Amino acid sequence: MKRLIICLLLLTTVFSAVSCNKRTAMNSPEKKFESKDISITLTTGFRESRTAGYEACFEASDMTVYVIKEDYANLTEDQINLSVLDYANLVRANNISKNPSKVSDKNNLVYFEYSYQNEIDGITYKTFSSMYKTANAFWTVQFCCEDAIYADYTTYIQTWAQSVFFTLKDMDYTVDELQITLAEGFNATDLSEFNTANRIINREEQGEQYVAIYRSFNNDAIINFKREDYSLSPCPDFATYYTEVHQKYSDLYDINKLENCSDLTVDNNLVFFEIERKTPINPITGKSTETRMSYFVACYTGNNAFWTLEFACATANYKNYKDSFMGWAKSIQFVQPQVQ
Repeated sequence: MKRLIICLLLLTTVFSAVSCNKRTAMNSPEKKFESKDISITLTTGFRESRTAGYEACFEASDMTVYVIKEDYANLTEDQINLSVLDYANLVRANNISKNPSKVSDKNNLVYFEYSYQNEIDGITYKTFSSMYKTANAFWTVQFCCEDAIYADYTTYIQTWAQSVFFTLKDMDYTVDELQITLAEGFNATDLSEFNTANRIINREEQGEQYVAIYRSFNNDAIINFKREDYSLSPCPDFATYYTEVHQKYSDLYDINKLENCSDLTVDNNLVFFEIERKTPINPITGKSTETRMSYFVACYTGNNAFWTLEFACATANYKNYKDSFMGWAKSIQFVQPQVQ
């Protein structure tokens, strides 16, 4: 528990560096900050600073953002296997003397809040501590300001916390005849379990089937791999296939299952379009939670089949993921499937 104890000490000393005089954090243009493996979109009212014990720190006159990284190398196997929700509850338990709020798991964030009176200046500060899990570490991003202005910043803080994104090393994954380069930490999910949770009907008799479904390390993105064998497909060529795929998604407007569908983009290297929909079941977690999802849908022609890949995440997180989805979609190569 070495690093968890250090995390506790950092959380209790975080407020001494905050100076809340001007409202520059909220009244400035948007700006993206990148530091090592993490990026966050704040405003030009912030500047990056160096603060001992933190992975990164961003300061404005009325708000300070602290980043803590807890590498798996310092944790036991049981600790590494904690979900981000379990991790947040453990950090909260280590700070129970500060009367933190219960851990919340909503708006694609896992977080808790608490107030603290600085013994030096007598001012009460409040912090929003948001937790994340990547393939190699747990992360805590803390937003701190005077308690007196915290309510004014609630919406801003949640937006900034949702903008947190991690850059991980690339890995090659192979699905049947398809090879794709993704970030480390994607894992195949159990197809039958996923289909049951999301009420998916197998359309294999019509030619289309789910071959694999990959979830990201922290369950904030999902990739559906669907193929349609040439021998079973009614489409005589690739152009017909991707045109019909796009039409199929567009038709969802008629049954109120689609919020938006972009035009089909066709170039030499990639055929794709984007959609946005509201679903009563979160397709990543399988929970009965209404979720607004955005999809980057790409079509391919392989050795033996047509393919459709759906790169998806919550709409609130799509801005962070879009460039990655595009890069992953462009990485597709087709190889001869291995003989079992």
